[in-house]
Amino acid sequence: MSFSDFNFYAVIPAAGSGSRMKSGKNKQFLELAGIPVIARTLTVFENSPLISKIVVSARDSEKDELIKICKEFNITKLSGVVSGGETRQMSVRNSLLFLAEKITSRSFDNFDSICDNMLSNSYVFIHDGARPFVSNETIVACADCVVSKKACGAGVLVKDTIKQTTSENEIAKTLDRSNLWAIQTPQAFSLDNILALHNKAYEEKKDFTDDTALCEYYGQKAFMVEGSYNNIKITTPEDLLLGEIILKSKISKQ
Repeated sequence: MSFSDFNFYAVIPAAGSGSRMKSGKNKQFLELAGIPVIARTLTVFENSPLISKIVVSARDSEKDELIKICKEFNITKLSGVVSGGETRQMSVRNSLLFLAEKITSRSFDNFDSICDNMLSNSYVFIHDGARPFVSNETIVACADCVVSKKACGAGVLVKDTIKQTTSENEIAKTLDRSNLWAIQTPQAFSLDNILALHNKAYEEKKDFTDDTALCEYYGQKAFMVEGSYNNIKITTPEDLLLGEIILKSKISKQ
């Protein structure tokens, strides 16, 4: 598919605390082989021919450090660093609003008013700042899907047998893993629609752990795109070790 008629943007939430890392430092700024995790993530989208603008959310106390990293690693597509919210969903909402205003040069007090042609053919990739191993192949696959389906997320089929239990941890059911996916990011959406869904969730005080869940809740279709088992999220110290192994494997294949 030719993507020349479409506009693609990236929103990178990076305002998390990283409490499970227990390092006393935001996991996004920890280093993998001497390079900060967030720099590796941003570089993938910087190098993607599809992406024209990148918006990152960060804690106010970390904005300067993030901007410094972007300059050091030549992230030229950075359009803005916005303040993160109390939750990931709020951080994404802040970024989407900033992006819409940047594209249209208009201020929007209500996302429902974003329904004109200024955002037509515009799609946004929402991707965790702590997933540095996303591939351009996955980005392209998501782009191909979102243009035709309007909403999708990268993921992988689960490898383990999954058990459903009662509240007392009694096994109630063995689920058919052939239809079970572990959701990852990027998740891609038509920009005007995901803005509207975030606005509804904000008004109704609903909070979700990922953005395809908004589609589910509000009765809109979203589709899975096959990603990669290497596309891990750096969350715990063990993930850093696994990340080093993934890097070494990539280098050995070059």
